[in-house]
Amino acid sequence: MMWDLLHELGHAAIRSNWIVYRSKYPAAALEIEKRIDEGETKYRRRVGCIVDRMREEVEAWEVGLSIAEKSGIPINYGQYWKYANKYVASYMHHLSDKLLRRSL
Repeated sequence: MMWDLLHELGHAAIRSNWIVYRSKYPAAALEIEKRIDEGETKYRRRVGCIVDRMREEVEAWEVGLSIAEKSGIPINYGQYWKYANKYVASYMHHLSDKLLRRSL
């Protein structure tokens, strides 16, 4: 669906300037760097990383919408945000499960 593509373009735009990304999402950036450089995944379960990833997820939907607006793509805002909220809620559930498993 086009909304998924806009969302992924939002992620690409957010990560296009690594210096800015690292300053906005330091724990998530560290996790990505460690995974790429060392194959390390333990940082993925840290609270700061989980919160950064959730914040980025929401921002990716917002940036995706901005990309659509700037490109002249017609958007039904109510349907877009209903769709986005469904996936953000699902991602929140997934990440909260990681936090719960971590604390056990």
